[in-house]
Amino acid sequence: MSEAMDQYNTQSIRNVALVAHSGAGKTSLAEALYYVTGKASRLGRVEEHNTISDYDPDEHERGMSINLAAVACEWHGTKINVIDTPGYADFVGEVISGLNASDAAAVLVDATAGIEVGTEIVWKLASDLDCPRLLIVSRVDRDNADTDSVVDDLRERFGANVAPIQVPIGNGPGFRGVVDLLDGKARVFGDDGSSTDEAPDDIADIVEEAREQLVEAVASTDDDLLEQYLEGEELQRTDLERALRAGIADGSIFPVLFTAATDLKGVHEAIEALATLAPSPAERLENMLNGNAPPIDGPVVAQVFKTLADPFVGKVSMFRLFAGQIDGDAQLVDQRTGETERLANIQFATGKEGSPARQMAAGDIAFVTKLDGVTTGDNLTAN
Repeated sequence: MSEAMDQYNTQSIRNVALVAHSGAGKTSLAEALYYVTGKASRLGRVEEHNTISDYDPDEHERGMSINLAAVACEWHGTKINVIDTPGYADFVGEVISGLNASDAAAVLVDATAGIEVGTEIVWKLASDLDCPRLLIVSRVDRDNADTDSVVDDLRERFGANVAPIQVPIGNGPGFRGVVDLLDGKARVFGDDGSSTDEAPDDIADIVEEAREQLVEAVASTDDDLLEQYLEGEELQRTDLERALRAGIADGSIFPVLFTAATDLKGVHEAIEALATLAPSPAERLENMLNGNAPPIDGPVVAQVFKTLADPFVGKVSMFRLFAGQIDGDAQLVDQRTGETERLANIQFATGKEGSPARQMAAGDIAFVTKLDGVTTGDNLTAN
């Protein structure tokens, strides 16, 4: 059992599913996101069978994810529940469950392979669920990485609202930083994170053109910003972030980031983007229900999105709290069976480990054991 986490309200929670074609680096990114929060003493690797989200012996044997896993990452006052999902087509049910529990999907695309069959599948699944999407070009440090071609293909396949918010500095083994298009500054990777510098002169024209495209795309979603843009005013980072966040939430913008997770390149920038730009659970519900969402501070409503059998503790039920607040244990009614279920020792998930959920706000994700009569998809409500 891990130490207790800080308490977070609904506005400070993000639920993000990592989805992609098999082998695009989802588990490595989940591992890296958790590592940069400072909670892990070492960076696990898939090939060494020691990542936080691939813990099942079958996953070690196969060398790939077969179950979804939640990894709670705390980042500067925000809690990001990262849901690592399998990429292999046989386990698409896990992807659907992960998307149903999330408020955004981070779609990973391998910089060496581009759009693959699995990319198309997960994109359609997220689209069918009206799930906001961010795109993360992964493995940018690998030989034969071609980020320009990948971005061009993404725009051709998924539309002009695919909008990079970074320009990579270097490709392949020379990937050494990104230029943040929201402020035009370079983030140069180092052993202790990233340092801020001016954008390199040799890509100045590329950065200028990319920033112009991004600002135009973002401004077109906000009338006030569009007016400022057309009048030639310089748009501030805070204004761009606000409009970008709204555009992601309503599906009018798909931002693109660049990472090389196994070397922690771009990972600090990725977790910051998820914390800043992904919608909160309340914002997601409002968009889904066109402003008619039930109050998040109303009676408790929870849904089980994953059940699994643990050889030591028995049945484990992962659930999302859609409304209400749970303090400690809870007595809830399973709407399928009509039975009252006692949720005791609720835990926030970090892979197979848990930390005590002393207080759970609407929108958060946790797990509980020994709900023998409860199955995936069951709704649990207050009496």
